[in-house]
Amino acid sequence: MLAGVLFLAAAAARLQDQERHRLMAVALAGIAASLLVAAVNMRLTGTPFFDSLRGKNLFVLFPFWTALSTSVSNFVELLKALLLGIGAAGRGLYNLPLVGIFLLGAAVTRGWDSSALRNPLRSWLLISMLVSLIGVAQSDWAGLMFDRYLVWIEAVVVLLAAIGTYCLQGAPDAEQGGLRAGRILRTLLAAWLTAGSLWHLAAFAAEARRATAAADFAKKATASMRAGAAVGMTCDSGLAYLMENHPVVNLSGIVTPAFRGQGHLLSAVEWLKYHPAARFGYWLVPRAHAGFPWLKPLLGRRLTWQASPSETESLVLYEAAWKALDRWKGPAPNLVPRGWECTGRLDVGYREDEVAAHYRIRIREPDVRLDPVVVVRGDTEPVLEIGRFVLGQEWYSLPVREEKPLKIVLRTARRFTVPFYASLPRMQLREVELNRVIRLRVIGAGRATEHELDLGEEMGVVDRVIDFGMVPPGTERLRIGVIGDHLSLAYWFYQPSGS
Repeated sequence: MLAGVLFLAAAAARLQDQERHRLMAVALAGIAASLLVAAVNMRLTGTPFFDSLRGKNLFVLFPFWTALSTSVSNFVELLKALLLGIGAAGRGLYNLPLVGIFLLGAAVTRGWDSSALRNPLRSWLLISMLVSLIGVAQSDWAGLMFDRYLVWIEAVVVLLAAIGTYCLQGAPDAEQGGLRAGRILRTLLAAWLTAGSLWHLAAFAAEARRATAAADFAKKATASMRAGAAVGMTCDSGLAYLMENHPVVNLSGIVTPAFRGQGHLLSAVEWLKYHPAARFGYWLVPRAHAGFPWLKPLLGRRLTWQASPSETESLVLYEAAWKALDRWKGPAPNLVPRGWECTGRLDVGYREDEVAAHYRIRIREPDVRLDPVVVVRGDTEPVLEIGRFVLGQEWYSLPVREEKPLKIVLRTARRFTVPFYASLPRMQLREVELNRVIRLRVIGAGRATEHELDLGEEMGVVDRVIDFGMVPPGTERLRIGVIGDHLSLAYWFYQPSGS
């Protein structure tokens, strides 16, 4: 797209024919290269462009002010890595250290005057760099993407740095003011490079020690696992390259395409509930994650761990335990009359069910995003219940049999913890306790009915029945809206057996 813009700009600009043809040739080469990349990707992977950023736009995932604040922070981190060589993560340490001072020199001396900004190709490069930086900054994976999405920018920065270097040396035709500026900048540059290089070497040494410790732990963990067994991870997948003959399953989808698009780790766990063949034999998680309510029931015997003072860096290897998922069952048979059967199900939080049911939540708060909720049912034999807190209303559709009565079973709970994002760019937790009696308004087939559900004294998971009434004739799928604050774990439609 950017190459196409350059082609149109070159065609419309007032330039000499030779310069116009040169710019148009560069633009056509860019267009051809883009099409070639798309064709090769389609041939090799079945998709024309890389999809690792799909669904990771911050303005889609988070409330506006949270996304804006995070995007600005990411943009600053990208500039620090690009111009100063001090990235936010170890992977950014391969950036050239401290080249930003050269750009400053190029900007204040004759080598970078206003006429240079009028050069169409140079202006196009700068605009393209800015657009690319903004695009990556609003991604949920920003800060680590120079090696994949912004690598071409490095070459442009090196070119500009070369111009700045020449300016600092003092061009023969430079004015006296430019020479004085060059001497000042050279002095600043010497001090800056001395201090910055020491920092860079220290940071690189620390990263090298961390990488060496990770490699040593990978060997230790590999020796504790069965040959060929897969291992699941909740965070960094860098160890995937160090654990030979042990496939690494990352629930975020970084190296495991099956989990891309799940949107949340809890949705990935729900996916594993229905796809037991994709489960793995071991968990490799940070020590700080081992206490997560949803993860703790899935951890078996602890095998080995990485010695580290930081809970976020210290990894622990566990055997995987899946009974907390296998114990999940539908409603008790005595909830509906004998002779009735289930005609539709929506397991809230399970991505495939939500897509099939066209599930949507409308939150009444304009700048709030709610993550999935987990409720652990039972102490000695825990069961994971994953769903969503409905702060407003939810809508979905399920298949029904026309002209037959319908009962809707809602699985819910009174007390739970809600992860949410509001004005801050970090997740917050809030304890929620609903009243014993919740009032819901159910809309479907052109009519609305009010229902009061008594959740009882218990704070745990309960199933309650909503009597919808007769399904109108000609209705194959019934779209339902449930209005009122509640925890939605699952829905089942029950109707009399028979066609």
